[in-house]
Amino acid sequence: MKTQAQTLRKVFMWYEVKELSSIPGNSDNKIAQKLGIDRRKVSRYKQMSEE
Repeated sequence: MKTQAQTLRKVFMWYEVKELSSIPGNSDNKIAQKLGIDRRKVSRYKQMSEE
């Protein structure tokens, strides 16, 4: 079962990935480095919808 903190972190990371990916020149690798996460996770966050 997910805690509220885990859910909020996931929402925050999704938002950050969406914001950073809207900037031209930001690759998944660059975004991953900025956020300290794996590039495959960046790809997953980009595929997630707002719901």
